[in-house]
Amino acid sequence: MAKNVSRVSVGIIGCGTIGSVIAEYCAKELSEKIDLKALYDKDGSRAEALSKKLSVDTAIATSVDELIKSCALVIESASAAAVPEILKKAINAGKDIMVMSVGALVADEDLMALTKKSGSTLYIPSGAICGLDGVKAAAMKGIEEATLTTTKPPKGLKGAPYIEKKAIDLDSLK
Repeated sequence: MAKNVSRVSVGIIGCGTIGSVIAEYCAKELSEKIDLKALYDKDGSRAEALSKKLSVDTAIATSVDELIKSCALVIESASAAAVPEILKKAINAGKDIMVMSVGALVADEDLMALTKKSGSTLYIPSGAICGLDGVKAAAMKGIEEATLTTTKPPKGLKGAPYIEKKAIDLDSLK
């Protein structure tokens, strides 16, 4: 007899490269376990474009609050600057949250303390490429040196505070 697995309702905040990959994986590979309820991006056209690419019917939330109300698990893939607001709102609503921009948690110890006091679960993925888990595993074999090179498409930096402050036109970059 098959196990009756209840589906988790998920909302994704941030529909850039990372949010898109997560949404597409949820819709295609995890559809039996995840109900992708809503998408939100401060640039609404990004959420709309992502929704059209998905094989599931997903609502476009008009605010962070609306998205949080619609799901049990909030996935943040917006930016480190957005984490404090999203995390606090999710916790206050009694929702679980996965933070992709984990650097924000290091920068603000109060966020971790707030999470520990709440009844919400905070999920922290290991990070880009293989993260610290991979470094630890390599260290066990006696690694002496490592080089990590990452690339990011210029449009993936849209909305970053420095880019906005300097009025850098990312669309003109190739």
